[in-house]
Amino acid sequence: RECSVATSAEARGLFVSYGIGYAGANACLVGLNLHAYKLRQHIGLTAQEAYFTRVEIISWVIVGSLGLVSALLAVMLPLQMLSMAGWIYASLAIIMPIFGRTGEIRFDRRFGASTGGQ
Repeated sequence: RECSVATSAEARGLFVSYGIGYAGANACLVGLNLHAYKLRQHIGLTAQEAYFTRVEIISWVIVGSLGLVSALLAVMLPLQMLSMAGWIYASLAIIMPIFGRTGEIRFDRRFGASTGGQ
């Protein structure tokens, strides 16, 4: 069966549904990492592991927030610019490497030379 979008309202609805679902899935990952961070002493996380857990929390917040931005754009943008609600996810290709590199720099300043692979 062929899938098609017949109206702009349907397109907006798809972007909003996907964006909210995307944000929700990422919120689950934030919650799991937050839970681990709260239990860091009980589960024996080292200072480095606790740092990486905080970085993971922030990473998933950033990634998930793009879903909310996409949903918001889908509602607010004029039809001619509606595709930007989808293209906004491409910004992760710029945002996350920058975030990753700055995280490595902060790690190195706090703990010395990077242990790599984390």
